[in-house]
Amino acid sequence: CDIKEYEPVTPVFYTADFQERAGMLIFYFDKRQLTSIEAVLNLCQTLFICMLLAGFTVSLTRGANDLVLNPIERISRKLLVIRDSPMAAIKLGDGAYREEQAALRLAKENEEKWIEKFKFWKSRKKNEPMETVILEKTIIKIGGLLALGFGEA
Repeated sequence: CDIKEYEPVTPVFYTADFQERAGMLIFYFDKRQLTSIEAVLNLCQTLFICMLLAGFTVSLTRGANDLVLNPIERISRKLLVIRDSPMAAIKLGDGAYREEQAALRLAKENEEKWIEKFKFWKSRKKNEPMETVILEKTIIKIGGLLALGFGEA
């Protein structure tokens, strides 16, 4: 019999002379069903931990892309455009200004709708721009100043 499938149990006798007369008793308990249930539960635990780690990895990657990689790629594309034609910086600045004003107008309209629905709720939280957005606007302004300084040459 396999040691992992069966568990031997020997009872403890309180008198030594009884053990010598009767011999030694060994009981075997079948553990196969318990072992198979334990294996299935361990497999489920492993799968749950793998799914949890995969979810955290996706969440962390999405956050890194949204906060770091995408803004840096946007900045590098704008730098390439400004390098090719400094006059394009003025157009980029105008487009960015229009997009910013449209987003602010839309946010204000949405906030007014919510305030009408819930009179007690007012948004006091100010969204501060991220450092990459500030850097992007600065690069566009520097490009516009270069365009003004060099003219259309």
